[in-house]
Amino acid sequence: MERIIPDERIRHMHGVAEYMYRNAEKHKLRSDQMYVLGLLHDIGYMNGKIAHEAFGANLIKSLGFEMDYVIAILWHGSTPSDFLALTKKTAKNVPNEMILLWEADMHVNSKGEEVTYDDRLLDIRERYGEDSNEYKNCQEIIDFLKKNGF
Repeated sequence: MERIIPDERIRHMHGVAEYMYRNAEKHKLRSDQMYVLGLLHDIGYMNGKIAHEAFGANLIKSLGFEMDYVIAILWHGSTPSDFLALTKKTAKNVPNEMILLWEADMHVNSKGEEVTYDDRLLDIRERYGEDSNEYKNCQEIIDFLKKNGF
């Protein structure tokens, strides 16, 4: 039976949810809600790779989650520079939900395992190539997280 979402993606989503659950308190967030946010962050892949973030954000919004959660899902695949430019935010006022989702996404590999930022970047490079947008975006997200102490 063909799956709507590949097993690899499901393992990653589950790993991100677990990471977010365990680390929610350090960002002053509710662990139960962060678990759901992590679990659903890539749910849009069931609709294909194109605009998976928008699909997920619309689902979260329809479930009645707070706007910061919708924003986190919508922007989790974007670079921090794009997010800051388009939302008119600064690095100091990025919503904690966004920070935690970026952090979790960059600490959980395609097998659902918690890894270092460097190992995650290697995982992305091996799957997509060093010249890919996926790799470049992940590199920028990781640089932003490291620079800001995450």
